[in-house]
Amino acid sequence: MKFYFKLMLISVMLISTSTTRASAHGDRFFEYAPDAWQSQRYLITYGATPYQLFDPPADFTMVGFDLWVDNTGSPGPVTFTLTNADGNTLAAKTVTIVTTPSYPGGTKRHIDWSAPVNLSASQTYALEIYTNLPEMGLYYAQRISLVEHNRDYSSLYALGAARLGSAIQSFTFKFALY
Repeated sequence: MKFYFKLMLISVMLISTSTTRASAHGDRFFEYAPDAWQSQRYLITYGATPYQLFDPPADFTMVGFDLWVDNTGSPGPVTFTLTNADGNTLAAKTVTIVTTPSYPGGTKRHIDWSAPVNLSASQTYALEIYTNLPEMGLYYAQRISLVEHNRDYSSLYALGAARLGSAIQSFTFKFALY
């Protein structure tokens, strides 16, 4: 009986410790990440700068974000820049993306800003992804259905939209905001 009680106590401690670690980046505010079988890989071409556009559904303080990526080539730097609708930089961070094999749905990569950023529900924001890594892929899922034009939306980018250069795409990169 004592052994069983000790085993239960250790299990509870491990679960509570893992829960604490999972929320170390803050609470997830929004996520657009369909399962692996409903997403595809977008290979970033040299000179192309993809953006993830989004309108937060409420005011919140953003401490970081997730993207689903891979990098089948050599490790290298990627710069993420958060801008508002006027193009003003709110936060920027450069991280090294290590060699990561390509899996269906990608590998979730979390990035924390150096300082929290206050976002407003009344604005559209863009997360710019800049890299020269020739083998880096971002994972995306379609955001437009055949009947989207018949539905009322409070915001054009409520679920996010990918932008390549100045062209809005019919897909959204898999992302989460914290």
